Amino acid sequence: MKKFVVAALLFATSLSLPVQAQQSMLGINLIDNGGAEAGIGSPDCDTVRVPGWTTVGEFTAGTYGGRSDVLSANSPGPPLFGQTSRGKNFFCGGNGPSSQANQTIDVSQLASTIDSGTLKFELSGWLGGDGASDDNATLSVLFNGQNVALGPLGKVVLGPVKASERSGIKSLVFKQQTGLIPSGTRSISIGLDMQRVDGRLNDAYADNISFVILPPSTQTSGTNTISSGISTNVGSSSTASSGTVSSLNTSSTKSTGTPINTGASSSGTAAGTADNSFAAGLGRFLGSFSAALINNGSPGIAGVTPQQTTALTAVVHERGKTIVTLDSDKMFEQGKWALRTGSDPVLEQLRQSEFASHQRLPIFFEGHTDEMSDNMDCLALSMMRALSISDWMQKHGVNSSQFEVRGCGRSLPKTMNVNGTNRSQNRRVEIVLIE
Repeated sequence: MKKFVVAALLFATSLSLPVQAQQSMLGINLIDNGGAEAGIGSPDCDTVRVPGWTTVGEFTAGTYGGRSDVLSANSPGPPLFGQTSRGKNFFCGGNGPSSQANQTIDVSQLASTIDSGTLKFELSGWLGGDGASDDNATLSVLFNGQNVALGPLGKVVLGPVKASERSGIKSLVFKQQTGLIPSGTRSISIGLDMQRVDGRLNDAYADNISFVILPPSTQTSGTNTISSGISTNVGSSSTASSGTVSSLNTSSTKSTGTPINTGASSSGTAAGTADNSFAAGLGRFLGSFSAALINNGSPGIAGVTPQQTTALTAVVHERGKTIVTLDSDKMFEQGKWALRTGSDPVLEQLRQSEFASHQRLPIFFEGHTDEMSDNMDCLALSMMRALSISDWMQKHGVNSSQFEVRGCGRSLPKTMNVNGTNRSQNRRVEIVLIE
């Protein structure tokens, strides 16, 4: 009798293993060393070993704040801290004209779910370069079938991010693409291609590369957000990435409704959202404020007097998020980050009205300045102002475990810095609450 029980338990365990294995691949970043943190980075972007990746050429890992002409600790890019922080290292093209890195992920244990055409992916990464140089990084994914020799079933490409999209500054720009994994996929190849266009060094940079297979029950609208110096991975449809999704060997692909379009390529999300250039969308990474202002720009929050709301430029409720814009001139003295006397009432009302239902959801605090100061001073000031408001919320009972605080400096103006009125609009703190 005991032998029968043991045998039955072993049989039941063997049945559950595939399910457990599948579950372990869902909802996590499947890329090994996607943030370049596993090895030792080079301060000079000299060639070092990059664990987890098969490299070609002088592909390497650099250190933030190393050599003066590479990314600094405060260069616009991933957050300085938090769950998605930039860490110490980033990927770098090295000293040669071209370099690559790749790795392949075996997803065959998810075959039955993939072939049902319901499994979604989310690809993201920070791509960029140095100043006015067009040296660039491209992130690509190949969806491979059982027989790799027949070629991929589909391909997703993010980038390249050139100088015009970075507004000519040394920075990383967030790119994201979501969609359905094509039926028949058994492995996924991830590639980083770093290209030198001019100069002596290959100043193509990348960081925080991620490929996540979302659980079947996860709902996402497949949105992409592009920005310089911030990450707003929030699943809305108001902004687009320049990632392309193209079809390869479509005759052998049986999936329906996937982003692997038949005989065509699209720019933006899997749903075909139109691409916006960085110049056209500069400072509008969360969508158009002008079209969504409530009550002609007055947030109209109950219980707050008109005098108090002068600091509150807008409260915009969009699909999947709420955006609060605070006027830095009203909240802080010039060049300082300590909150002005009288700021408490508006922050308290925001806490009660907007923050009450966000105790376990992401909240982003993002500081912005105009262009009147040195860029490093702008970054530091914008970060400290965003920290001041996030600290106030934390001290007044808001759960800070989901806070992300970022200093964007002058890299994302809301409007052109052509006069005093425009510059005052650019001096702001934006709070994004994910719903």
